[in-house]
Amino acid sequence: MRGEPEEISYLELATQPSAPFWARRQTIASLKAWQLWPETIEIAELLVSELVTNAVQVSGPSPGQLAASSLDGVERISLTLRLLPGRLVIEVFDNDHNRAPVLTNADEDAENGRGLLLVQALSREWGHYNLPSGGKKVYAVLGIPYPSGQSDTAQPWQQTVNGPARNSAARQPHTAPYRAHARPASDSLAD
Repeated sequence: MRGEPEEISYLELATQPSAPFWARRQTIASLKAWQLWPETIEIAELLVSELVTNAVQVSGPSPGQLAASSLDGVERISLTLRLLPGRLVIEVFDNDHNRAPVLTNADEDAENGRGLLLVQALSREWGHYNLPSGGKKVYAVLGIPYPSGQSDTAQPWQQTVNGPARNSAARQPHTAPYRAHARPASDSLAD
């Protein structure tokens, strides 16, 4: 796609409340540079925001633990965007390998707890895996459409501008690591 087999964008962030903001800015800039559809960029921006927010919550300092001017001892997280033919892979790394992301059933009036439900609803596949060197990566795979005229043999999910199509052909497994701990969008919340 676009002359390259894979495009990559990488950003390392301190686990501070501003991390989701900077991750969204990086996502918008990268995906615009890769000439993706505006709808795809909006969905990716939301997925990135949710995954980075979760990483900050599990890895970051407690509120008030560090002064805003001091970054000594602050954990780092990273955002990697991978543009592959027909899909965008969003990966967020954090150092906490003990807490796997878990879907929850938030109450109607709850102010948080719905982030992974959004990730599940908007992504073709999502999951996590622990790294041998420590930490974990949480990822979401977003099916993306090819620009008009680029592929006549594109799968249905590749031709959908408003996100992934909701059919079984859209959820084919990917090569590792995206197969490990994968949660296709059709899985129930009672895992």
